[in-house]
Amino acid sequence: MSKPQQPDAVIEAEDFIQNADRDATPSEDEGRVPVLEEDGKLSPAFQSMEESILQIPSPITFEDIAGSTASATTMKLGIIRVTAPIMLASITFRVSAVTTAGTLDISLYSQDGATRILTVTTPTITTTGNQTVTLASPIKINIGYYYIGFNANGSADVSASVYREDSSTFGSTTLGGGISGKPRTAGTVSISSGTPPSTINPNTITAANSNTLVVRFDS
Repeated sequence: MSKPQQPDAVIEAEDFIQNADRDATPSEDEGRVPVLEEDGKLSPAFQSMEESILQIPSPITFEDIAGSTASATTMKLGIIRVTAPIMLASITFRVSAVTTAGTLDISLYSQDGATRILTVTTPTITTTGNQTVTLASPIKINIGYYYIGFNANGSADVSASVYREDSSTFGSTTLGGGISGKPRTAGTVSISSGTPPSTINPNTITAANSNTLVVRFDS
């Protein structure tokens, strides 16, 4: 009787382990992780897990870039993805319009919203273009999904560049926010006097498009 064929997944996993053991030394593998192929299978290749010196975190999805006005009574939020660790020292975003000069707050929350990782306040914004805010001390940001939020302070009337989603697919009643009891991909939460909340509930964010701030992270 012939020996039953092992499941493909087991064979492929064993093949991966053999290739990894044979072709790479511990020093080569240090700080690196396996790569997933497009079909979801493990590859013998490795990708670096070293800290990056800059990142432009991507949103869940977007169609193009738009301008969105910050508010002192509403924080605008959206999910971003960090693809490599970074010792975050500064955040840069694009100011698209200034009607009344003032400051904005930028906040970063854990994916579940239970932890506010940071909040930084910009210098007074008086003109359009790049706006960089430096953290008091660098913070290690690991690979993962986060909510990034922004709001205005006082009478500031400033617009910033945000990712604009396709409303027919990622609108408030579709995939972005139309699944009951599940996290919204982008939207707003009410705040008081420009004070970012210490936590957020992703499941109760008021779903709305064009609220994910376009940012650049630098170490």
